[in-house]
Amino acid sequence: MNLTPKTNGPHNCIGCELWQTIDGDDSPCCMNAISWDGDGTPKNPPCFEYAPELLAAIDRRRKLADTLGDDHPDTMQALILVMDLVPPHIHAMMGEKARELDLIPEAHGNLDDGSPIYRLDDIAGRLGVSPAEAEEAMHKMLAERKALGLSNADIVADAARIHRKQ
Repeated sequence: MNLTPKTNGPHNCIGCELWQTIDGDDSPCCMNAISWDGDGTPKNPPCFEYAPELLAAIDRRRKLADTLGDDHPDTMQALILVMDLVPPHIHAMMGEKARELDLIPEAHGNLDDGSPIYRLDDIAGRLGVSPAEAEEAMHKMLAERKALGLSNADIVADAARIHRKQ
């Protein structure tokens, strides 16, 4: 992770909502899951290329979490919006990290584009909840996405499109 803030030019990491400490560590770092090699922060870090809508959504979600808590319905909806705006390479990095930390089960298969597909029962088992609880949470999330005007097309796949692992 980036441990050196950008402090010059039109953007400033120190003023960024995502430049913060984590788990009581006194060293702040970029919570935007961006890392790079070399000395310090590049002149224009990749995060500054993101759409302003994404950065605004991240800021809104953080403020809601600070005031209402992470489990509040408004905060959860804000997180859904952030995740919908996150670029694909960040989704891929998050997936890699989740697999590294053993937070998600092994993919059951994949789509033509290589996107992993997971069985809801496997996810429930990994999270320590019943399959019924996982299904209820999934339906709630899908309803919230629909209410926000977001597509659910890539979340639940048509079984005919899934290439199962052998």
